[in-house]
Amino acid sequence: MKPLIKWPGGKSREYKNIKDIIPKNIDKYIEPFFGGGGIYFNLEPKKSIINDVNDNLMSLYTFLKTQDNEFKSLVTQIANDWDNLSIIARKVHEDTKKYKNNISSQDISNEISRLSKDKSLPQLINGQEHFWDLLRDGLIDKLNRIVDLEVKNGQFNDKDFYDQIVAVTKGAYYYYIRDKYNPANKKEEVAQFFFLREYCFGSMFRFNKDGKFNIPYGGASYNDKTFHTKINKSFSNEVNKLLKNTDIHREDFRSFFKKIDSVLNWDDFCFFDPPYDSEFSEYDKQSFGKKDQEDLAKIFGNLKCKGLMIIKKTNFIYDIYKKEQEKNSKIQIDQYGKNYSYNVRGRNEREVTHLLITNYEFEKRNVQLSF
Repeated sequence: MKPLIKWPGGKSREYKNIKDIIPKNIDKYIEPFFGGGGIYFNLEPKKSIINDVNDNLMSLYTFLKTQDNEFKSLVTQIANDWDNLSIIARKVHEDTKKYKNNISSQDISNEISRLSKDKSLPQLINGQEHFWDLLRDGLIDKLNRIVDLEVKNGQFNDKDFYDQIVAVTKGAYYYYIRDKYNPANKKEEVAQFFFLREYCFGSMFRFNKDGKFNIPYGGASYNDKTFHTKINKSFSNEVNKLLKNTDIHREDFRSFFKKIDSVLNWDDFCFFDPPYDSEFSEYDKQSFGKKDQEDLAKIFGNLKCKGLMIIKKTNFIYDIYKKEQEKNSKIQIDQYGKNYSYNVRGRNEREVTHLLITNYEFEKRNVQLSF
């Protein structure tokens, strides 16, 4: 099964490379840094305990586990809005294409103001006046940029121009949900979170100095993607069956392991995909520093169950797990390379070396350690 939510650094694509390392006949599956749950959803364990400090993320899984109808109505409303934006975009395109070669900010503002009062257009989620304000500003900016691009690269054809208008219209709604929409309760907040994770650029996380999520809309390539497909999958019987057999926690990893320590045994399996060691390491807006990494290494070294960790190799990380290996001869440390996409603008790729650390033996000849 594919994960339900896009998450930076997710390991879903790596499952095929590590599935032969994962023990067979697991009693309980445990994951302390759950995120998108790439391994969990691929593995589909019969019994699980999952944890993440991101409260909205774990609330999402909880609402899906309980099949919360109010939450489903909220995300469905957003999905209906998203589809209706195509109708609005067609009207915006018809009424503003005359300004492409004769940009008048005042005329465009008047046109958008008139459209905002057009009763024949679909009505959107509460606070839609902010949507029209964002659409006006986005449209003026987009038309100016299109003119600049045409000077450099030649004329946009009508389809390309229309696709850009759709992207501006849908982008305005994305920015309304991201920046202007004030959720009245936790379920509205999680519905907002679910939508933003699906449509933000590159499934990235980044926050401004005030702690506000500030990743931009994914752009024209997302124009035709319907949110209904993701909602239907998330509320499906197969997902509900998996989550019904899953205990969901939302706390610091140290508290999590103290809470579950008494129920762990050697037939259980714990997968670790922790924050990486870097100068500016953060995990859900919270710093994750060297003391956290050291505490995590000690927990790994003393696990009562089988454990597999994937983590970026740095000298510091290698040293702390080498120390645990000296105390626990079961620990094995291997390494492999992987390309990661990064950079909001260019999606450049960089290669990093990862450590694959276990506290149990596996047949290395059956494993492809090049991701």
